[in-house]
Amino acid sequence: MTNYTIMQILNMGFNWDTSDMSILMLAKLAKPLMGTTRIMINSLHIKGDLLITPILDGKALMYSFSSKPEVRIEIAFGSGGTEVPGVSSWLVRLGGFIFEKAHVYHFWHNSIHFEIIKSR
Repeated sequence: MTNYTIMQILNMGFNWDTSDMSILMLAKLAKPLMGTTRIMINSLHIKGDLLITPILDGKALMYSFSSKPEVRIEIAFGSGGTEVPGVSSWLVRLGGFIFEKAHVYHFWHNSIHFEIIKSR
């Protein structure tokens, strides 16, 4: 006789918008630029449908977005008061791409309710 466990998946809207934070990162540049520069994240907005699933027999939670979330990041790049032209927009595009690849689970396409049955 096989026992089955039904795992529930929580599907919820997620809307996080903040402009009252600042994240400062220092980056070490390679040749030919050489030196350190600062990357400043001034605001962050994330909106999408979030899936939360229990894993490891309910001892941990896995989260992912069911579709590509709307992500807006305001980034300043430069050293001191100077900003290198074009780098901030490139960092925003790169950050959005990395966020999508890391946090969107592509196997669940716009699903609302799921029950996963796993055998023990």
